[in-house]
Order: sequence, then C-alpha cells, then structure tokens
Amino acid sequence: MSTIISLQTILWSALAAAAGIGLPVLVLLVWKFKFCRGAKLFPAVVGAVTFVVFAQVLEGVPKAIFFGGGTGVSQYVLTHAWAYTLIGCLLAGVFEEVGRYLAFRFLLKRYTNRRDAVTYGIGHGGIEAILVLGLTAINNIAIAQLVNSGSIETITNGLTGAQLDQVQAQIAAVASFGAANLLLGLAERAIAMTLHISLSVVVFRAVRQRKAGYLGLAVALHALFDVPAALFQCGVLHSTWLVEALLLVLCLGCAAYAKKQYCALQEPEQQTLSDKEES
Repeated sequence: MSTIISLQTILWSALAAAAGIGLPVLVLLVWKFKFCRGAKLFPAVVGAVTFVVFAQVLEGVPKAIFFGGGTGVSQYVLTHAWAYTLIGCLLAGVFEEVGRYLAFRFLLKRYTNRRDAVTYGIGHGGIEAILVLGLTAINNIAIAQLVNSGSIETITNGLTGAQLDQVQAQIAAVASFGAANLLLGLAERAIAMTLHISLSVVVFRAVRQRKAGYLGLAVALHALFDVPAALFQCGVLHSTWLVEALLLVLCLGCAAYAKKQYCALQEPEQQTLSDKEES
C-alpha cells in the first residue's frame, strides 16, 4: 500500500482522542465543583463499570448470536433492516437500563440523593465517550504510524478477500479523518452523554419510588434513541448529519422529560419531613 497519512490528519485524530477523554472529565468536574459541590464521585465510577459490564461484555453474547453471521438467524437479521433495527435497539435498551437499575438498586442503595443519578450518568456516558471516541482515535493514530512507516504491510500481506477489504477500508477512513469528523464525533458523544444522564434520572426514580414503569420507559426511550443509528448502519439512512440531527431531537426530548423527573424527586430529608407532616 502506498498510502501516506498526513501529519494534519494525525493531529486531528490526536485532538479527537483528547476530546473523547477530556469531555467526560470536564463534565464531571464542572458538575462537582460548579453545580453540585456535595456530589460524590463513587456513582460515576459505578456508572463506568456498569457500562463496561453490561454494554460491552454481557450484551456481546446475544449480539454474537444475532449479528455474528454464522447462523440462519443472524443471516436473516443482517439482511432485514427491520429485524436488525428492532433487535439491536432492544438489546441496547434492555441491557444498559437493567444494568443501570441494578446499579442503583444494589451498588448505590445508600446514595439516595437525586444528584447521584446525574453523577452516575456522567460516568456511564463518559466511559462510552472514552471508548468510542478517545480510544478509537488513539487506535487510528497507531494505524497511521504503521502505514507511514511501511509496517502495515506485515499485517496486510497475509490477508485476502473480506479481511483485506476491511483493513483497507479502515486505513482509508483513518486517512480521510479531518475537522468534520472530529466535530461530528464530539457532537455525537455530547448527545449520548446527555441521554445517559437523562435516563439515569428516570431509572433512579424507578428505584427511589419503586415504580417499575419508569424502568420500562427508560428501556423504550433508549431503544428509540438508537433507531436512527441502526437505520444508518443497515443502509436505510445515508446522511450522518441527518442521523445526528434526529439524535439531537430525541435527546432534547428525553432531557426535558428527565428535568421534570429530577425536579419532582424530593431529597431524602424533604421526603422524611413530608411524611411527618402527613402523619
């Protein structure tokens, strides 16, 4: 391969890596020191771990069955947009929201302040930003270095067919990475983090008030949010900017609803006072 990836492209990838890692850190620091000085950081750690366990590990099992391509079921799913979208979105909604519920119910049962829901959401969405944008950009830089040094040939020489096409497509994507990709990726992560914070508030209310309906609602909202991206992946939608616009609209709707739920949640001491007044 004679492709040479420019220094400018590598710098854009470096900025993307910094943005992917820096965004959640910045949001967490602003939340703790600007808006809520009493916020504890442990819920953010739990949120990050929960995302990795449920979205990256446990969800991977049914994903391999439905999207692995090695069975008749997976072949059907991969060739039918409605099945691809429905199953993919429901898996994401169920695993992440059930994980969120279990985290609040058991790991954070002593964290009963509504601000802990926001902190958890920052951790849950923040680790996703680090993995999806930050680490991907770091991987792109590593690929660029291999290409420019000629070392990539040691990897591609043994590949043929679909595997070689996949590597070549990845190299082409790295070589074309620029400012637009950085802005798009940053916008996508900001939207996703806002959604995770919003859904964390909804699920937190499900736990605090013992109303399973809020958990079901969170699963449905999460699945709905993932629909545009799934339609893009299976070729129904073709514009990434249209997808981001749809995600923004859905995110803002979820955020507005979550804000109402957040305001409706009383703090533990307020709840105790209200109970005494009623008695």
